[in-house]
Amino acid sequence: MTIFHEKVSVLNGFCSNPHQRAERLNRYLTPFAALLLLLVFSSTSHAQVRTTEPPPEQMLLAVEALTDGGIVVRLPSKSRQLEALTRLLDDDDLRSNRRRRVEERRDALLEERDFFNRLIIDRFDSLYQVGPVFFVYDSLAISAIPNGPFLNSDLQADPAITGPQGAFLLLRKGPLQGYARQEGFILKDQYGNELEEPFPSVIGFNNLHHLNLANIDNPRHGEIKKYEDAIVRLNGRLSRVLEDFAE
Repeated sequence: MTIFHEKVSVLNGFCSNPHQRAERLNRYLTPFAALLLLLVFSSTSHAQVRTTEPPPEQMLLAVEALTDGGIVVRLPSKSRQLEALTRLLDDDDLRSNRRRRVEERRDALLEERDFFNRLIIDRFDSLYQVGPVFFVYDSLAISAIPNGPFLNSDLQADPAITGPQGAFLLLRKGPLQGYARQEGFILKDQYGNELEEPFPSVIGFNNLHHLNLANIDNPRHGEIKKYEDAIVRLNGRLSRVLEDFAE
């Protein structure tokens, strides 16, 4: 009998004997089935661990700061520009014409600063609903913010306003990194560190409001809409963060 005939005989014997066929199938399939079940169980367990993983500590602290301590808005003080103008006015040798122009520049700067700072306070009061909001000038050092003083709606330091209790977030207006001539609200933790996702780190201003022809007669209308739009979007983004966290 040739080797070929021996192989055929073995194959025929395997196929023709049901008991032997069952034993050989069990011998080869049982380890394979066990391995398959092990892989499925491992994958399922890994998926469960990922979905039930608790939020990182920084996110927990940021959520607590947002809901309990609130946001401290650092309003533009224009302190450097005002100090420079004041030094000019303190010069006794300054000519009268020059003095008048410097005074006009100082008064215009103060008027513009106070107009938009009052606007920001008013719009946060009416449009922002996520948590408490406090206001200080950006000339106040970050380390001194917990002790105030905090500003009221008339931009006056008000000792009756109690600041945030515990941790809080910081928000200020400023240029956005990586965007040419683009400004917006910049949100950070109480120490000035960047916030991680899903918290928004910036809310860019929509400058398209300036292109509206209806704003020609009122140049500040575009600026007003810019702040309103940014505060509404900030409120929406932070509300979604809290909703996702609650789930």
